[in-house]
Amino acid sequence: MRCAHDRDSAFFVARWQAFFKYSAQLFVNNLSMALQDIETVGQHSLQMEDDAEGFRKGLWPQRIGRLLMFLSLLAAAGGLFGTGPLSITTGKAGTVEIRYEKFLRFENETALELKLEQASGTTTVIFPNDYISSLRVARIQPQPESTAIIDNHVVYTFNQTDKGEIMFFISPEKSGSVKGSVKVNDQLIPLSHFIYP
Repeated sequence: MRCAHDRDSAFFVARWQAFFKYSAQLFVNNLSMALQDIETVGQHSLQMEDDAEGFRKGLWPQRIGRLLMFLSLLAAAGGLFGTGPLSITTGKAGTVEIRYEKFLRFENETALELKLEQASGTTTVIFPNDYISSLRVARIQPQPESTAIIDNHVVYTFNQTDKGEIMFFISPEKSGSVKGSVKVNDQLIPLSHFIYP
């Protein structure tokens, strides 16, 4: 019986020895891998310190790009590229005031709003044909009594009976800079637009 017990003990000891040998080998392998990782991290940290200057230099174009995008969004929201508060301008001559958008979009409708101090009587509104030909007049409120072309100018005649407001709804037919004027009852107001495509 004793022989079987010794054999079992020897087998048990051999098993434990194999287990400890395998565990020790695993520990050594893991330790060497950990040391390699530490060296790699050390190399990376040195490399990161070298790259930090390049990283900081790379941030400037990114920051400038973000600033330009932000300024473009502000300009667009303000109306620099179309409808908005930066686009709206007014002109005045005597008793006539005109309100219009300076920056327009190609084929987008906008309004030229004339305000007159006189609320009754006959009013003539004259645009140079060059100016009117670059803009399509979609509608006019109130409707003019007559329209005529005289000496290369488009003449609208209104019979004002109620409020002194005339609205010209226009749509640009070309892109670029458009300059012109409006003459209301012999009072001349210059007009200027920039039309985006």
